Amino acid sequence: MRGEIGTYSRVEEGVKAKARFSSRCEVGRHERDRCHVVVDASLATVRCSPRRLPMKSIPLALGSLALMTTLALATPAVRVQSIDGVPRVELLGDFARSRYAVFRATAPRAAFVPVGAGDLLCMGPCFVDDPAAHAGETYWYRFDLLEPDGSRLVFGPYAVTIPAILARPVGARVVPNPVRGAATLEIFLGGSAANEPVPARVRIVDLQGRIVREIHDGPLSRGLQRLGWDGRDRAGRPVAAGVYLVTVDSPLGSARTRLLRVR
Repeated sequence: MRGEIGTYSRVEEGVKAKARFSSRCEVGRHERDRCHVVVDASLATVRCSPRRLPMKSIPLALGSLALMTTLALATPAVRVQSIDGVPRVELLGDFARSRYAVFRATAPRAAFVPVGAGDLLCMGPCFVDDPAAHAGETYWYRFDLLEPDGSRLVFGPYAVTIPAILARPVGARVVPNPVRGAATLEIFLGGSAANEPVPARVRIVDLQGRIVREIHDGPLSRGLQRLGWDGRDRAGRPVAAGVYLVTVDSPLGSARTRLLRVR
C-alpha cells in the first residue's frame, strides 16, 4: 500500500496486474457507449466516451420533487480506489462547491438507491465510499450534482466492477475524522452476513502502542459493522487531542487507520 491514510490504494507487490473489464455505460436514458474498467496495480478507472449531445433539459426525480437538469456534453471518468478496505468511487474533475448525491443500482434497469449521505459538498472531485460493495460484483453508479449557479447535472449511470485487486479482507474507518466528541468506527470484515461471525478485537491505541480504549473483543459479523466510541479512555476520562490509531485484529487479517482527536 502507498500514499497517505485516506487516499492510498492497495498494490499487489511484485505483480504487474493489469486487467480489463468491459461493460455498458448508459448516459441519460437514451445514449449508450462502450466503457472499460482498467486495473493497473493501484487503482481502477472507468472511462466513458459518449457521443456529443446537444445541450438539453431532461426531467430528474430527486426525492419526491420533479426537477430539471442539463445533460453534460461530455461525461467525465470515474475511478475506483480502496480506502482502508472500503471501495471508493470517485467522479474525476473539478466540481468544487457543488452539492451532490450518489445513487447505485445492482442492474441497468433496477431501482437506484442512495449511497452514503445525500446533499454532500464537493471540494474538488466528488466521491462516495461504498462499504456494501463486494469485490468482483458490478454496480451502476449515478452522480447528481447541483452547481453553485443552481444548474443541475447528472453523470452516469456508470457500470463499475469492483476489482478484486482492490479488496481487503479487513478494513477500518473513523467517522467523522477529525473528531471532537463521539465517533463511529466502521469496521469491515470480508464476507457476507450469511457467513459465520469471526472473533475480532477493536482498539484505540496511541502512537506508542499503548491501549487507550478497547472498543470490542468478541465475535463480529461479516460485512460492515458500526461501533460507537464516546471519546473517552478506559478510565472514563476525555481523550486528549492528538493522533491515535484504530486497530482491528481478526483471523481474516488486521487493519490500522488513523484517528485525529481535536479540541
